Amino acid sequence: AGLRSTEDKDLLPLFASLMQSSDKRVRLVATAMVARVGGKDAAGPLLERLRKDPSMVVRSKALVELDLLKAISVEQLIEATRMPDEEIQILAARALARGGQGKKASAVLKKLVESRDKTTATFARMTLLGIGDRPQIGHLRKVLLDPKTTQQLLVFMLNQIREEKILAALPVAEFLAKPDQLMPVRIRAYMTINELSPKAAFVLAQAIRLSKNTMFRINLMRLLSERKDAHATLETFAKGDDILAAVARFELARPAGGKAATQTVSKLLDMGHPILIEYVLNRMRKDIAADKTKADFYTAPVLKLIRSTKLDPQRMTATHDKIALAVELLSNLGSSEAIKGIWDILSNAKSLATRSLTAGALYRSTNKAVGDLVRPLLKSGYPELKTYAALLLARQGDQAAVPVLLEIQETAKTQKDDVLTLANWYLLKLSGQSEKTLKAMAKTLR
Repeated sequence: AGLRSTEDKDLLPLFASLMQSSDKRVRLVATAMVARVGGKDAAGPLLERLRKDPSMVVRSKALVELDLLKAISVEQLIEATRMPDEEIQILAARALARGGQGKKASAVLKKLVESRDKTTATFARMTLLGIGDRPQIGHLRKVLLDPKTTQQLLVFMLNQIREEKILAALPVAEFLAKPDQLMPVRIRAYMTINELSPKAAFVLAQAIRLSKNTMFRINLMRLLSERKDAHATLETFAKGDDILAAVARFELARPAGGKAATQTVSKLLDMGHPILIEYVLNRMRKDIAADKTKADFYTAPVLKLIRSTKLDPQRMTATHDKIALAVELLSNLGSSEAIKGIWDILSNAKSLATRSLTAGALYRSTNKAVGDLVRPLLKSGYPELKTYAALLLARQGDQAAVPVLLEIQETAKTQKDDVLTLANWYLLKLSGQSEKTLKAMAKTLR
């Protein structure tokens, strides 16, 4: 897992070798992780696992990863539908349906509807409905009304309707959106309605008005705000003085940015509600990905959030995760104000927990400029700060990290496994010996 975090393509031969281990658990973990380091170059080793692995669980995981990479052909998916395992067959059939080739899987789907596994049979019926087999509606209605049907299966059904764009199954989503359903199911149902129904804007607005659950209403507000036909509805919601109105005003101000948007971000974060903090950070991530030159309006209020949040120095919590994400996003934004603010936190924050979390979160940044922010920490009196700085700089190929990496190596007995693994990997990389070493290791790992 430590090596996966590097997302370093040079590690692909190592993961490919681990995927051939005699230990099924090792093969499964390596198969699940290989795409993070290899990207589409991992397709070859994954296809080999799909075709040859003695464990059907590993084969299934390989198929899922190939599908996510969009690195498997129609012919290879058809080949997978003929493998002697129902899970692989249904995964391949659904992948064909998502690619508009569902009819090529109709024979195996008709066989899978008789599966003793309720989830497999339901998936097969839903995909058949998506390719025009209308009689499946009756069978699916029985699944919906069966009191033994689990919440998990209902969520799976809704996800499938969205992924395969099964318009004929829209009534399923409308049924599962009713108030007597559990919250996770209802939210997935409205996500499905949002993507498939021509009346989605009206349906979402009505559900927001009728509900008293803050988290549920905010989730629906997010869906509504992403629609091009909902501006007037947002303006109506923005006229109130509750949390929902504050969210609506934020959504209306986001596209233009500037001071007005900054004020709406500040008001949401100042409320201190974990749901609102998560909401703002998710929106910030989206806006940075779209055009970071227009997203600087987040900087001041998010810096304030980081500085004002008290972190438990003894244990990691959900709050730590949110603050780490805030630091990562500011560093990726990369504006002068954002970089200056991070520098100030690293240099002057009174809380060591805040400084350490900030330094650690920068490791995930895509902005090369953050190397200069942590370089002074190589001489810090706090081992944790030195370690984070060294790993970040090593990831950027900076030789300045080597002395601290050697210190980590020399104190191996007191280091966590993932830190020690990363330190050793980066020492190999920075010394130019990684390729030779991986070739030697590959022979011993199977």
